[in-house]
Amino acid sequence: MSARRRRVGGDICAIFIHSGAGNRFPQDYGTHLRACENAAQSAMAYLNDGGEAVKAVERAIQSLEDDQSTNAGYGSNLTVDGVVECDATIVDHYGRSGAVGAVQQVRNPIHLARLVLENSQKSNFLNHVPPTLLVGAGASRFASRNSMLLVPQEILISQSAKDYWAKMMPKLQDLDFSETSESSDQGSENSVSFDLDVKDNEPVMEGENEDNETQKKKKNTRARLDRLLGQESLSESSMNSQANLITDTVGAIAIDSFGNIAAGSSSGGAALKQQGRVGPAALVGIGTAVIPINSKDPQKACSATVTSGTGDHMSTMLAASTCARRVHSMIDSTEAICDFIEEDFMAHPSIKYSPVGGSIGALGVKKTVDGVWFYFGHNTQSFAFAHMSTGDTKPKSVMSCTRDRNNVCSGSEIFRYLPNSTGCDSKDTTWPSNPDSDLNPPEWI
Repeated sequence: MSARRRRVGGDICAIFIHSGAGNRFPQDYGTHLRACENAAQSAMAYLNDGGEAVKAVERAIQSLEDDQSTNAGYGSNLTVDGVVECDATIVDHYGRSGAVGAVQQVRNPIHLARLVLENSQKSNFLNHVPPTLLVGAGASRFASRNSMLLVPQEILISQSAKDYWAKMMPKLQDLDFSETSESSDQGSENSVSFDLDVKDNEPVMEGENEDNETQKKKKNTRARLDRLLGQESLSESSMNSQANLITDTVGAIAIDSFGNIAAGSSSGGAALKQQGRVGPAALVGIGTAVIPINSKDPQKACSATVTSGTGDHMSTMLAASTCARRVHSMIDSTEAICDFIEEDFMAHPSIKYSPVGGSIGALGVKKTVDGVWFYFGHNTQSFAFAHMSTGDTKPKSVMSCTRDRNNVCSGSEIFRYLPNSTGCDSKDTTWPSNPDSDLNPPEWI
């Protein structure tokens, strides 16, 4: 690839990456941080050679997908049927997107998402608007037609994912959802049955025609199921016994030398998920969002966010787009993502009254003519991320930790432009944004 001259005016290239929000053993921190660092270095080398933000995001996420320590691509969580199904999205600086969901036999779903994005810009003789999201077998056929190699399932399955599936499946199979309730009180702890008292072929909304005891049993069963699948509330005691449960998506945000921003996400989804489930990594505005530049804005502001966590909670409140609006409206504030998690996510009724606690981690980036503002926040036990910009000789990587979901850990970093240069004059860092909060300090590695 031939190098292209940087646009005059002080723009810098930058890449921001996370490898998922969840729970990790301290001895495994280095593995996850190295995955982020490797992805950052790969993307930064491309950006420094004049590469475009969209392809830099793709390159960074491909690096994470190829690393078995992440829940994306190779080594992803297995479905209840023991196969790998992946989701991915990529969004360019205009807000145009390409996405795939529940796709099998694709080692790098982020590349397939970029092909969907490129295809969506082509016209066709039917004058149809080309699709921006393909799922399941349709996504796999699209990959094959576009010269992507479809690989056997066993090539995508890591030993650790196989071991976890084998360990949890017997416990999952102990959950007995029958249509009679006579034996429910005598059943095992992991066995519950329901008497729904429903007439044949009569549709019933959840909760309708159920007494309080039945609803309570269903709620307790769901909570036990979520615990079995590694999505229980991360209290201090549960964190000691639930290790390396990376809840969901990996993501990246890039800014290229032409001032364009792009973002993307990729995920294997929750462990032992229902086959065919499409998660937030495939859904624009939930796992990934970009707010393009308004041509009338003298600040030329654009923003992007990527999220990771309990995806079905995130879907109810459009997590990435809600977070992006917070980031976009902030001026020199360290509270953007902290406010998003506390006020928009944790306080949302669908999450507040859910039988399973909501978990989330988010990265946000805002670019203006003055510089780049980077934000992060999470309420999970750990959140691994890294970033690198023009002039950096190596990435900065962080394993940020909190004690439980009731604490939000957040911070920010500011890269201010020097006029008519390719560098920046300062990097202002805050950690955490609330110095009085009772948080574990980050490990700067």
